[in-house]
Amino acid sequence: MNNTTKKNAAVKRPVRKSNKKKSNLWIYIVSILVILLVGGGCFWNFYYTKTPVYSMHLIQKAVQEQNLAEFKKHVDTDAMLSRLFDDYSKIALKEFDKTISNDPYKTSIEGGFVIGITAVKDKSITYQKEEIYRFVESEKITDKSSSNYNYVSSILSMKDKIKDIKCTKRNANIANVVITIEGISGDLNINVKMRRLADNTWQVVEIVNGDDLLYECGVVGFIQVYLKALGFGN
Repeated sequence: MNNTTKKNAAVKRPVRKSNKKKSNLWIYIVSILVILLVGGGCFWNFYYTKTPVYSMHLIQKAVQEQNLAEFKKHVDTDAMLSRLFDDYSKIALKEFDKTISNDPYKTSIEGGFVIGITAVKDKSITYQKEEIYRFVESEKITDKSSSNYNYVSSILSMKDKIKDIKCTKRNANIANVVITIEGISGDLNINVKMRRLADNTWQVVEIVNGDDLLYECGVVGFIQVYLKALGFGN
């Protein structure tokens, strides 16, 4: 763990309040796209075309050209969303535990909560994937009349906070790319795992520290609103 990572780990994660009761999990997934679709050609000028970092540029280009096939080639959406959903579930369970900490039936209630989350995983991932693909094909998140539009737009502003992109670890077939963004409590490193494809370009397979990105996007505030709507918490 480098010094920057340690610094990030020590930063207290703030809780953003959300008043969008109808917000969907996918608006947090959209933030992943922002990280993948970083702008600014300066990042790509110094990389050979077969490097992991340059493949991030190919993802950006695929969206700019609305080339869904090329996007799918360089992003394993199912794998990425599966890992991110698991990270989300862990955060949700942690927040749920706080609301029932003194309940004598805590263990049983918690078990039911876990079963419920697990049951919707596949359906949720399918929904998130469809939303992402629609974004790639149209470069539109949602209709401006949607209650989520302003919130999504604020997340998309993260693209202007990209500070650095570099490959920190690489072997024959696996690489780790670190994207540094200007977070609300200091610099935040997003670790992206990639794998080599047959043509020697690279594919995103997961956000290794997706929980950090979800916290940055205010997921705790969303979860608290959701739990309150279900009758838990204050």
